Amino acid sequence: MAISRSVIKHISMAKLAIKLFLVITGAVLAMLILEVYQRLNQSSYHIPIECYRMDDILNHTLIPQKTCQFKTSEWNISYKINSLGLRDKERSLEKPANTFRILMLGDSFTEGWGINQDKTFGAILEKRLNETSKSLNFEVINAGVSAYSPILEYLYLKNKGLNFKPDLVILNFDPNDFADDQGFAQFAKFDQDGIPLAVSPKLPEVYRLGQEISNKLNEHELVLGDLKPNPIYYFLAKHSFLLRQVLFTQLIRPNVPTTEATSIQWAQTGKNLLLTKALLEKANIQFLVTIYPYQIHLKNPSLNTFSKLSEFGRENNLKVLNLFGDFAKDKPQSYYFKRDIHGNQKFHNTVAQSIYRYLVQNQLVAD
Repeated sequence: MAISRSVIKHISMAKLAIKLFLVITGAVLAMLILEVYQRLNQSSYHIPIECYRMDDILNHTLIPQKTCQFKTSEWNISYKINSLGLRDKERSLEKPANTFRILMLGDSFTEGWGINQDKTFGAILEKRLNETSKSLNFEVINAGVSAYSPILEYLYLKNKGLNFKPDLVILNFDPNDFADDQGFAQFAKFDQDGIPLAVSPKLPEVYRLGQEISNKLNEHELVLGDLKPNPIYYFLAKHSFLLRQVLFTQLIRPNVPTTEATSIQWAQTGKNLLLTKALLEKANIQFLVTIYPYQIHLKNPSLNTFSKLSEFGRENNLKVLNLFGDFAKDKPQSYYFKRDIHGNQKFHNTVAQSIYRYLVQNQLVAD
C-alpha cells in the first residue's frame, strides 16, 4: 500500500523534531555538567567581564580606571584600565613634544588576551622603537578592545582616537573581523550615505539571549581544556560547541562561514577599512593594516584571506602587512595557548618584531 506524501512529510518532521530534541537536551546537559564543574573549581577561572560596559556609539568599551582579574589554568593576570579607558599604561590625551605617536586598533589579540599589559605586542613595539631611536620619543597607544572589528574601530577613531593626534594608526585585522562586522551591522545606525554612526548595545531579547549563552560557552571552553583527554570531554565538547553553532552563529552572526569570508562580508568590511583610510587621509595621518593568522590558517595555508586582503590593499592604495609568513617559520601550535585560540607570548613577540621591521624598512616612523 502506497504511503501518501502528507504522511511521509509528517514522519520526516517527527524525526527532525526528535533529532532537535536530542541535540538540545544533550547540549543543555553538557552545559549543566560544565557549569557544576566550573562552580566546584570557581577559584580557577575568572573572565574580566566587569571591566567592560555597554556604549551607545561603540557598542561596548573598557571602563576607565577599572582593575579586574583574569584567571584560567594557563594564566593569572591583572587587567588595569587607565583613565582614558584603555588597557595601557597611563597616557595624556595631549601628545608630548618631540613624540611620534602610534595608535593601535584591534580586538582581544591587540588588547592582550591572556598576556600582561607590558608584554603585549604594542608595548613591546614601543620599547623596541625607543631603544633604537636617536632623538624621538615613541608612544604606541593600545586601543584594542575585545570583539572590536573595523566598523567599531572606525567609530572609535572618529569619536575618540583622533583626539590623540597620532602620527600613524595601525589597525590589526583579525580573520574573524568579517563575521563581527556582519553581526554589528545588523544593529548599526547609518547616515543617508551608508556611513556608520553608532552600533547599538541594546539587542533584541532573542539576540541578547544568544549572546549570554555565547559568553557562558566562552567560559566553558576554558574548562573543557582542563578535562581533555578525559573521555567525558568528547561528549561535553561535542554538545557544548554544537549549541554554540546553533544558537550563537545563527542568532548573533547568521550565515557566517568558519573559514572564508563571503563576497558580502568582504564588501562590508572593505568599506569600513576604506572609510578609516579616508578619515585618516583627511587628517594627514599614516595608516597601516596588519593581518595575523589563527592556528587553523597556519595548518591550512590554502585559505586565501591573507592574499585577498593584500590584493585589496594594492587595489585601494592601502598599506597591508601580511604576517602569515612570519608565523610559518615554526610549528603552528607554538604561537598559541594550548586551551585558547589567542596568541601566547611568542605570538606577541613575533608580531612586534614583524611590525617594527616593516616600519623601519618602509620609513613609516620618522627619527
